[in-house]
Amino acid sequence: MAETINKPTDVVTGKTVTTTVGQPVQATSGQVEVGETKHPAVKTEDPSALYCDAMNEQNINKIADGKPIVRIVLVGFEEYGKSTFASSLYYNFFAKESFCGQVMYDSETYSGFERRVLIRRMDIAPDIKSKRTIKGEDPLLVMSLMSEAAGKYKLVISDRSGEDYSQFAGTPEEIADNQMLKVADHVVFFVDSMKMTGNFAKMKYQYQNFLGELVSRDLLGKNAQVKVVFNKYDQGKGHQNYREKKTQAEFMFADVLGAERKYDVFEIDSTGASDNFASVEKLTKSFLLVEDASMSKKKELLDWVKDELND
Repeated sequence: MAETINKPTDVVTGKTVTTTVGQPVQATSGQVEVGETKHPAVKTEDPSALYCDAMNEQNINKIADGKPIVRIVLVGFEEYGKSTFASSLYYNFFAKESFCGQVMYDSETYSGFERRVLIRRMDIAPDIKSKRTIKGEDPLLVMSLMSEAAGKYKLVISDRSGEDYSQFAGTPEEIADNQMLKVADHVVFFVDSMKMTGNFAKMKYQYQNFLGELVSRDLLGKNAQVKVVFNKYDQGKGHQNYREKKTQAEFMFADVLGAERKYDVFEIDSTGASDNFASVEKLTKSFLLVEDASMSKKKELLDWVKDELND
């Protein structure tokens, strides 16, 4: 029985090739042109780079192997908790047999994850420890996951430096370096609850300017699922104006992003210290692949074959 499968070949543009089992590979109409280079030219690796370190938008296509890919972009300013969340995500998948019903069986960026975990745990000065990701540093992290329902697939997580976002001015160079935003399946905006309650005006000003650039430059994919995450809520909720400022922040996001753009709201402790990672798990579940109609059909086909073999 012939079966058609769309295989990702370009992480940054979302291009695929359509393969029919038992027949030659055929390019998907309108996506891969004849004679088009599917992968960028291979560049010489930096000899000082760590093995399995984070990747960038020039070399991320190495990980495209035909499995489904979920692209997640973490957005936020300095010390908003993006890298802490990424390290907590990795810790739970790495340390547990399964997390959120999924198993991490491989990663092309183990060193990138491990460095984030190490910095978080090191007993060093807070001003140094807070620099989770250095400006301009390669931001892309990869996890290979599998579950009985969804099969094998990959998460590509963009954990760009807060400084990169603070200083974003919409230049051609910055736009070229942020193509993942255009194809992201999930765009996650982090809000530091402590900074929000302490200096709401500054947080609002930063985000209004940044969001305005994203919208005016058309950098948010139309199909992206947008999430607004109030991080450090375990500390922020103790402030008497936390709920008021949180509501104002949500109105600000709705106003700048536009009425057509819907988003989900989460409150998390990205360290997992206050709730044993319960809020991290809730946010993580919103990213993961679940069984869809095509997966169900494949399982029915396999079950039919097994039944025939058993008869």
